[in-house]
Amino acid sequence: MQFIRFIAIGIMNTGVDFFALNILILLFGLGEGHGHFTLFKVVSFMCALINSFIWNKKWVFPNNPHQKNEGVSEVVKFTGVSLLSLVVNMTVATFTYRLGFILFPELSPIILANISALVGSAFSFTFNFLGYKYLVFKFKKEGITVPF
Repeated sequence: MQFIRFIAIGIMNTGVDFFALNILILLFGLGEGHGHFTLFKVVSFMCALINSFIWNKKWVFPNNPHQKNEGVSEVVKFTGVSLLSLVVNMTVATFTYRLGFILFPELSPIILANISALVGSAFSFTFNFLGYKYLVFKFKKEGITVPF
């Protein structure tokens, strides 16, 4: 059940990410040489990150009677895992975007931006689940970490 909830939140986060990315592209364009893509992708990822923390903490990995509420420490760990995930996401998305221009020069830059964002999200999905489950929202019972 937990993994299904994580998938649901992941789909919602992807929606937030794509919505923010496309709003930025619509408002400001991709810029000459498509230089705005990476900046827009960082902003859209951060929007999804905030959404992700709220839903993962409250619904996917909720506090339980045996879990110590870590407060700021939990936010710091979540941010750390997410920043590493951002590196994975951005590296894959930017590589895919640039490679796409070489392999498919006739493809619309907006379509390529969205395909690249999806590929980046797919790579960071597993990284996030494992990091959140075992580092951020881990379940402790009598001092022992127990995987669900």
